[in-house]
Amino acid sequence: MNVSHCILLIICGLSIFQNRANGADAETGTNAFVITPAALESLFSSVRTNNASLRAAEARFQQAHATIATVRDWADPTVSFGGFVAGPGRGGYREMGDLVYGVEQKLPLWQRPRLSRAIAVAESATQGAAVAQREQTLRAELTKALVRLALVGRTLHYLANDHFWLDTHILLQEERFRALAGSHADLLTLQNERSKRADSILTERNRLRTEEAAINRLMNWDLNIPWPPMLLPRLMAQFTNVTQLAAYAVTNDARAKVLRQEIAQAKAVIRLTETDRLPTVSVGLGARQFSGDAGIREGLLSVSFNLPWFNTPQYRADVARDTAKLRVAEAD
Repeated sequence: MNVSHCILLIICGLSIFQNRANGADAETGTNAFVITPAALESLFSSVRTNNASLRAAEARFQQAHATIATVRDWADPTVSFGGFVAGPGRGGYREMGDLVYGVEQKLPLWQRPRLSRAIAVAESATQGAAVAQREQTLRAELTKALVRLALVGRTLHYLANDHFWLDTHILLQEERFRALAGSHADLLTLQNERSKRADSILTERNRLRTEEAAINRLMNWDLNIPWPPMLLPRLMAQFTNVTQLAAYAVTNDARAKVLRQEIAQAKAVIRLTETDRLPTVSVGLGARQFSGDAGIREGLLSVSFNLPWFNTPQYRADVARDTAKLRVAEAD
């Protein structure tokens, strides 16, 4: 064994020791962030508080929930008041009365208040499901971003090790070249590989800043805030009950819940629209009074309703429109 081989073995041993030391530092660093469910929940609490899109979804849910209390069982009554002015040479108001007043009330027929409240409840449930969907989407985006950051950090660590290894081999090859025992082509090959690793390190550092900015954007923090090194959790045991997992995903998928609530809301709208073809009935009470002695001269009980049958094609078109919306929700 010549001197060059001895030097090579020593350098390789030092390199391996250095790589293991660097790996140990990366795995047990005090500032490393381990991606665990508890850590994700802690970070997501900040997302729930700071993310603008989630706050907007929660505001829409609160608005829809407040709409339920605005549904009225009875419409506001209508009060009318008027009087008669006698012309020249005319009388008779003492017998007939010169003041007239009354009140009219729409009747809550055809279960329209209940159907309107059902629409408001369905809208509130839809917005609540949308909030849950947005939370799950943000949670998934945060988890993926942290995993990508961990991957970039690990890749950068390996590239740094490769760069250090190539530096060591270049030094050895230069010594061999000076001793006329090495090839100039081998030295150029190692130098080219080191340049590639340097470019890759620069690229991964840019990716690292990009991933950090993506996480800060989700957290609604300053985009330039740095993150500590990310460590992936330990691998879980092999999961074999795939059928149960698939059934759970279908039942509890947030997007599926939103679509089911949209279907329920569309059906409620159709039921209310179908009642538009029925007349709106009002009951009125009126009286005539003489202003001279404040005596009641006559009373009046009236029932009024509209005639919707003249616009039957338009009401059918309304039902067809809402039915088409239902088919869209079912198709989604």
